[in-house]
Amino acid sequence: MRRLKILSHKSFSIRLSLWIVAFVALLFVANVVIMFYFAHQAIKEEALARAEKTVDAAILSIDNLLSSTETAVNNVHWSVEHHTNQPDALAAYCQEFLVSNPTIEGCAIAFLDGREMVYYYRKNKQIVKGDHFGTAPLAQQEWVERPVKEGRAIWTDPLVDETVYPHPIISYSVPLREKGRIIGVIAADISLVWLSNKIEHNMILPNSSFALMSKNGSFIIHPDSTMLKPGSVSQTLEKAPNEQLKQLAQSMIAGESGYIYADFYGYPSYIFYKPYKNTKWSIDYVYYEGQIFAGYYYLQFLMMVIGIIGLIVLFFCCFLLIERIIRPLRELDGAVQQLTAGNYDEPIPTSHRSDEIGHLQRAFHSMQLSLSNYLHEIKQKQLVLSEHNKALQVAHDHAQEANRIKSTFLQNMTDQMVKPSEAISSIVETIQQKHQQLNKDDITQMTKKLDDNSKAITSMLTRILEISEKKKEE
Repeated sequence: MRRLKILSHKSFSIRLSLWIVAFVALLFVANVVIMFYFAHQAIKEEALARAEKTVDAAILSIDNLLSSTETAVNNVHWSVEHHTNQPDALAAYCQEFLVSNPTIEGCAIAFLDGREMVYYYRKNKQIVKGDHFGTAPLAQQEWVERPVKEGRAIWTDPLVDETVYPHPIISYSVPLREKGRIIGVIAADISLVWLSNKIEHNMILPNSSFALMSKNGSFIIHPDSTMLKPGSVSQTLEKAPNEQLKQLAQSMIAGESGYIYADFYGYPSYIFYKPYKNTKWSIDYVYYEGQIFAGYYYLQFLMMVIGIIGLIVLFFCCFLLIERIIRPLRELDGAVQQLTAGNYDEPIPTSHRSDEIGHLQRAFHSMQLSLSNYLHEIKQKQLVLSEHNKALQVAHDHAQEANRIKSTFLQNMTDQMVKPSEAISSIVETIQQKHQQLNKDDITQMTKKLDDNSKAITSMLTRILEISEKKKEE
């Protein structure tokens, strides 16, 4: 990451590619978020509708299973009512009933007047006779008490008698009447394990579960057969307290319908519940969120993978395209660096492109040629000027030498003129001071000296003038 950051500061193409990818990624993420939000809502609504249909289908499936038992009991009910005083006939009816309905575990006929119960059930694939069920008196057992009290056929809550059945059962009990008065009941028992397995086998959706709960908090149908016992709901909630599940249990016991979103033993789930027909039972259907949104999560993962791969491909495509576009700029940058370093003759490549970069490259090429020609002209002029400077320096040196010679000459001439001048000055001073004392010969002699010295000075001045005239002519 640090290396990429350094490269992005140094490379315009990488920086521009990253900006493009970032912008596209932002649009992609925004689009995906919006799309998946609405997709999530649509999938959720579809799943809820599907779950509702699944619950209805489960109710229909339970109806079909229970209706077969109800129909079988109702078919034998008329015969039993007309032979209540014939124990042998009742026993035959019970045995024939079990033979004809292999899904029914047992058949019992009980009377309220204290007569012996007629009871047959399956044990080790055999039909055997029983003389009791449970420890409570018959009149106090639910399968007898409730149909007599309510005066109608009922399904009992789960019943347990491990001395008879190794698993819980429910019974369909129908009152027996004689002259309009209830004298007893006939009941058929079915296994809750068998019923649960049947429902589980007919499940429409995988990785989901059904449960059918009675009003007293016992599971009638449950995927875990160990839960098919009285009081299993309250015992489970006591072991693993869960306020949402407690609320769900209360709503189901109250006969309400709806759904909740809850943590179902570590799995976020939608739990649908609905009363089962006109009974006091309630059915619930657990639909795991992971199952609902499995396709959605897979699509989300797939989209993320495709998006990341697409962004990487986009980055490299942008990088290569931008590199191709700005390659002339890189060449111009290198040429400018050469110009900055003083390599003005380094050629700048021209371009046949018709865009702005092509115009810029041709302009730089023309500028480099003009600059190179201009600098070449300046160098030529510098050479000429240098030659002139050298000639001027030589002339200056000659002039300096001439001045020196002239100064030396004038100095010599001046030194030569000093003696005649001093002699003239001395003669003039002598004449001024002693002219009255001088005779004619002295004056003549002094005059001659004056003339000689004057001629000497005049001769030297003439020579100086002649030399000056020659210098002027030169």
